[in-house]
Formats: sequence, structure tokens, C-alpha cells
Amino acid sequence: MNKTTLILRDILILQSIDNDVEADVENPLQYELTEIIQGYSNQDNTSNKSEKSITEEKVCELNNYICLAFSKRFDLGHTSESFNVTKPRQWTQLLETLTDSISFAVVVQIIVTLANISLINKQNLGKLKQMRSRIYEILSEKNETWECKLLQSTLIELYTLMLSVDCTPSELQNLYLHQNSKFCNDILNSLSLQVSDSRSQNYLQLENAYKTFQTQKSAKINNSFLFFVEFNTITSNRIMTVDKHIYLEIKEGLFCISNDNYMIGLFENFEFEVSNLYFVAVVIDQNSRVTLYVDGNLINQLTLFQNPICQLSTCELGSMICSFKLYRFFLWDGLLTEFAINVLHGIGSYYQYTFDKKENACGILSSCKDVLIARALLMMKSSAEMSFAKFAAEIEVLEIGNIAIDINPNDMIQDFTESPIFTIKLDENVRSNDFPEMGKCYLYQSSSLLSKFVSVDCIRLAFYNMAKCSTMDDLFRHVSHLMNLLRNIEILNWFKKDFGFPLVAYTLRQKITQDLFQPLNIQFFNLFLEFCGWNFNDISRSIIIDTEAYENLVLNLDLWYVKEDQNSLASGGLEIIRFLFFQISSLMEASVYSKFNAEKFNKMKTLEKLCLSYQATMMKEDPKNKFSELSNDLISVLLTLLKYNFNKWHLQWFLHLSYYFVKCKNKCSAEIILQAIDQLFAFYLDQGNDENAKILSKIIPIKLMLMIMDQLVKNNESSPIICLNILFKTILINKPLFKQFYKNDGLKLIGKKLSPYFLPTQ
Repeated sequence: MNKTTLILRDILILQSIDNDVEADVENPLQYELTEIIQGYSNQDNTSNKSEKSITEEKVCELNNYICLAFSKRFDLGHTSESFNVTKPRQWTQLLETLTDSISFAVVVQIIVTLANISLINKQNLGKLKQMRSRIYEILSEKNETWECKLLQSTLIELYTLMLSVDCTPSELQNLYLHQNSKFCNDILNSLSLQVSDSRSQNYLQLENAYKTFQTQKSAKINNSFLFFVEFNTITSNRIMTVDKHIYLEIKEGLFCISNDNYMIGLFENFEFEVSNLYFVAVVIDQNSRVTLYVDGNLINQLTLFQNPICQLSTCELGSMICSFKLYRFFLWDGLLTEFAINVLHGIGSYYQYTFDKKENACGILSSCKDVLIARALLMMKSSAEMSFAKFAAEIEVLEIGNIAIDINPNDMIQDFTESPIFTIKLDENVRSNDFPEMGKCYLYQSSSLLSKFVSVDCIRLAFYNMAKCSTMDDLFRHVSHLMNLLRNIEILNWFKKDFGFPLVAYTLRQKITQDLFQPLNIQFFNLFLEFCGWNFNDISRSIIIDTEAYENLVLNLDLWYVKEDQNSLASGGLEIIRFLFFQISSLMEASVYSKFNAEKFNKMKTLEKLCLSYQATMMKEDPKNKFSELSNDLISVLLTLLKYNFNKWHLQWFLHLSYYFVKCKNKCSAEIILQAIDQLFAFYLDQGNDENAKILSKIIPIKLMLMIMDQLVKNNESSPIICLNILFKTILINKPLFKQFYKNDGLKLIGKKLSPYFLPTQ
């Protein structure tokens, strides 16, 4: 370890907080590093001596230990330059001293922690290409033979971190070709998650620096300031100056408005925290009313009576007392409404193409999926229904012509000339003051993972690995990776155009029937549910995000139940389908988006598909199999679907299907449908909803009910009582129908048809 700490001393640039500590030591930095490494090693050996497997909790524990130890001993900041990358050979030599031990895991974690603290450190890791290659070789050679799993985990994290700032398509392709190695799969999953993570994208970091913008002077101010921002400090952080005399800033965690002398407005209903990404919207109207939204939520509104803002001629992004990361900034001409702000929050910070105006509609609508609009409407304080005219007016504000300023770090990269400390100047085509010497603006540049994944044809590689895997665990890893990729909207659009979820369902079906000989387990079901919008933390916030995925993956009973055997029972297929029925009901009855979800189920024809899928499964199996145990659960979910999609077409189709089942002597399926109709009647009557009960009585054809009852009696396999219940409720609720039925000797007809059932045959 002495050789390791010597190399570590040479490649790290660290300033001790107390220069007098250990002044008599020849190499104070090496001494302090040795103390930190041995401190955790001794602690670990005494507290976790018998532990063999590494967990995320243990990795987090090590990271916390390093952060605490370094914060006490060294002066570190968000822009510290702690890595000496001018001698890359020494970094490779560090790996040559590697021993499969906890001590070296601490060494690797030191590098990871320093990279996460400072964007300069993280960017500099991208320059160490030889070290990156050597880490991959070590991980490949050891594979799963590590004695210290903590070391393996820290090396994987370091390698992933290096790829996040500098990655080549060949490196990604190599990971795919060896994805059966668990560490390759773990790295790919981490990288695929970054593709849809806002905080992993390019950003600007302003440190006591500002940029002045001249705006088109208007008679009165009516503007909206939008920030996708992460604060490095919440003690005193001035993010914007409006018209040279009004400051928007964070003081002691609270958003406030101030002038040169004192605070003139304070929003006390929300407290900001460091290192969290926020979407902050500040709307200022001509009456000096200031409205604050955070992550789409209305915080408060106040009026400035002192130093009112009359007009906007200039604004300054940042200040001489600021420290924050900026992922996107907009200045809008006009007052954005609560609904429009929620739409922008839902779309996110890194959209480049959503404002293109196509056809005759506002281009923003191309990104405004109905899910996003449903969420935006629900977040509004007003519970009133929005008319189409009002909706169109709300969206119209989002036209690209209304954007006065758009600061997008992604657009700056093409004009960025790399500097040793990754600083940048925002030279706009306006008269401006560039960042002063004492302040700096840093540009964090990621490795553009989205384009790299697309360039290696990641979807085809994911399908290839799914087809080649030999165990259920491997299949789950490959499917999880595909789902992670599809969380990015651009990859999802490409996938739906060239592949589609029916292909995923077919691939999985072929895999479980021809190779694995068992249905998918609950891990897959939870994965698909979460992807489609199920909220495991709060069921009431669940919403169907993707109907194509839901229809082909979640509603596909063939994936969850293959046949009645030990494998099917072991995988919990029956319980998964029972949970599916519960989940469908919850989306309509327990979710705040119940109306939206019900419409989705109606468009997917869920009612019809469940009936036909259930009947098809029953036809394949022994009538005495355990699948029939789900009949009551199916009746319950069909009842819910009927209640929320109550229309003539559904009900009559439903009854005609029951007649078909009766004719085919499919007793179980026919009874399920009739019981669902009977319980729907009972529900309306119990709730005192006579209106819906009368509508239901008008929809149900009397002739069809008599035909079903007659066929049930002829089959002599099931009771016609349920059918008789429905028939009597139909005619007794509808008085004109009852009179006509009685007049035409309907009761005698019923008695005649039922006589073979009730009277013993001679």
C-alpha cells in the first residue's frame, strides 16, 4: 500500500485545511491519505468481517466515509482541480499496484468522490484513456472471481464515470458483445439511465459570474423567467437581475426579491435544498405582481409595492454572488399560465425540436402527449374543466416566437473551444458584458451518450442479447436495459417506428415457450408496470403512460401463464394475473387520473381482450385447473371496466359474447359475463342511481336474454338463475317495457322455457 499512496500523492492535487498538522512528517499528503485508507480498512475489518457480498448500502457507506474524511482535511469546492492528468502513465501505474482488498477499494472511491465533487475533476477523467482501457481489462480478467466485491463495485463505478464524459461507439459496442458478463450489463444499465436523466446532460456552472442581455424594450413588463437549475449553495445565491435594480435570489433556502438595500419580497412556502434539480418559473406582470412556481407547483404570488418593476430593458443571468448549475434558461414574452408552466416542466430541459411549427398547430403539441397534458391539468389549482378554446389559447403562448432568450448548453458545445479549466464565454450577438475575470462560467460536457447508443444500433443489440440468453436472470437484465433505453423519448420514437412493442412481446413469448419453459416472473411484471406509469410509492398517482407497451406487455396473459405445471406455479403466474386485475381496477378507482385511465382502457378494448384471453386460456387447460380460481377476480375487474366505460356497444357486445359461450357450452366464461352484468345492475340499484339502471334496462335486449336462458336450459349444465335475475331487473325497472312484456305473455314464455329445468323429466 506504500507504493500506492506514493503514486496517489503524485496524481492528486490537494490543499490541506490546516498546514500545521503533521509538519514534522516528510510527506504530509501521503501520510493523510494513508490514515484515511487505513481508517476505513480497520473499521471495515472489525464491523463486517464475515460479510461476503457487496450491497449498495456498503458502497454508500464508503462514499460517506470518504466525503467526511476529505471535508475535514482538505479544501475542496465545486470547481476544484484535484487531478494531475499531465502524466497519464502514473494513473496506469496506480492500477498496477492493485490488490484484491478493501484498502484498494478505498483508493478507487477517493478518485470517484473527488470526480463527483468537482466538474473539472470529472471532465479531466475523460482524458485518461489508457487508464480507462486498463480498468476494463482488469474487470474482464477477474469477472466474478473477486474476493472483495466492494473493489469490483468501485471499479465499475469509476469506469462508468469515465465513460459518461468520454465514450466511443466501439467501447459501447464492446460492452454489448460481452453483456452476458454481469459487470458489462451493470455498466450499460447505468449509462442507459443517464440518457434520460436531466442531471447527466450538459450544463453551465456559474461561479460569481454573470451575463447581461439587452431585451426589446416594451411599454410594460409582462414576462416569464424559467430556470432549470441546481443550486450549489442556498445561503446567498443571486441568480438573476431584472432591469438593473431588482434581484431574484435564494437566501437561507428561501426565494426572495431584493434591491440594493433590502429585501422587498419573500416566498416562505417553499425551502430549496442544495444539489437538487429544480424547475423555477417566475412570472412578472405589468402590475408588479410576481408569481413563483417550483416544479410546476404554484408556491405563492405577491405584489411589489416598493421598487415596482415597470418595464424590462436588460436582465443579467447570474451575479457576482452566485454558484449554480444551469441546464436551461428561458425568458418568455408574455405571461405563462399555470397550465403552460406544467407542460414545460413535463417536457423537461433538453428539448430541441419541440417548438418547430408544423401544419397548422403549435409545434409544442408534438411533444405534448395526452399523458403530459392530463398531468398538467391535474396540477392546476382550479378544478374546473378546461374548454378546448381555452386550452388552445393556453398552448398558443408556447409558440417559439414568444421566446426572447434561450440559453441552452447543448447549443454552445459546437462553438466551445476546450480550455484547461473548461470555462466558456457567452458571446451573444448583442451588446453585453462578458464574464469578469474574478468570476467564471464552466461548461460541463457529457459524452453525448444518446448519439453513441443510436450509432451502435442499441435496440438491435438488445434484441440479440435477449434472444441469446439462457437463463431467466439474464433475460431480465437484458429486458431491463431495453426498458431503460426506451425512457428516452428519441430512442422510444425510433423504437416504435422500426420495431414496436409487439416484437418485444413475441420475442419474450418465444423465449419462455421454446427455451426457458416457464412464464415470466413478478420482476418482469413490476418492470413493465413501472415503465407504463404505475406508481409503487403512491397508487393514486398512477397513470397509463404508454398504451402500446401496456397492451402488449402487461395485458398479455400469455407472458404470465403458460400451462398448468410446476414451473408456472413456481413463477406465481396466477398471482401475477390476480395482481393485474387489481391493478386495472386501481387505475380507474384509486388513481386521480381515473377518467384518463378509463379512456385508455376503452381505446385498448381491455374488456374484450380480457374476456377472450381468459376463455382462450381455459380452452387450453383441464377444466379443473387452478386458472378457474381467478373467475371472481375477473368478474370484479370486468364490473369496474363496465362502470367506467358504460355504453350500449360494450354491453351488447358483452351479452352477445355470453350467448356465443353458451352455444359453445363454455359454462365458466358465460357465467362470468352474466355475473358481471348482474352485479352492474345491483351496483346502480344499491347506489340509488336509478337513471343509469334505467339506461341499462333499455340497452339489454330482452330477446337475447331469452335466447341465452333457453340455451342454458337446453345445455342442462349451468343454472339459468343469473340470467333470470338480469331479465327481471330489466323489465321491472322499465315500466313501459314491463307492460309490453306482460301484454305479450312474456311471463308465460319464461315459465315455458324454464319448465324443463325446474320440473323433473319423466
